[in-house]
Amino acid sequence: MEEKIQVYMTESMLYDFMLFHTYSKFSGFLINVLGLAVVFMGIILFITGGHSVIYLGYYIAAGFVFIGYTPLLLKFRARRQLRRDPKYRDICFVTFGKEGITVAQNQNHTFYEWKRINKVVFTPKTIGYYYEENEAIIVPKVAYEGRFSAVMQIVLEHAPRGTVKIHS
Repeated sequence: MEEKIQVYMTESMLYDFMLFHTYSKFSGFLINVLGLAVVFMGIILFITGGHSVIYLGYYIAAGFVFIGYTPLLLKFRARRQLRRDPKYRDICFVTFGKEGITVAQNQNHTFYEWKRINKVVFTPKTIGYYYEENEAIIVPKVAYEGRFSAVMQIVLEHAPRGTVKIHS
């Protein structure tokens, strides 16, 4: 039993995956906490009379820079990677079988045994099959078309236990 899917990537799909990848780590969470802490510190200092409205504005602006910088950076990275990297720019075919996952793109075929897949994550627009800590086969959900259930059955039967994480 095998399922072959044609995969193409758009900027919004790649951005969606990059957001998940960044914010699912502690450092991504910490960026948001730091931004909010700066804003709250400004508010507290203003309320207690320690600073004027101008300084409150600076604190709020700094907080928004902390919170907004990462998503903007990821948006630009997704755009750049889609233009420059054939891995994301060119159409590929991903085949799910009982032995593993095969990615065929531009005359190259790469095979990943199921035991090599250490995490499968669902984001709103994509599913990522991690074969290393920061490397994944990214498949947009729209690419599954009517074969989603069949592919997921293969994944659940053959992927190592505990690797499938749903973060939709």
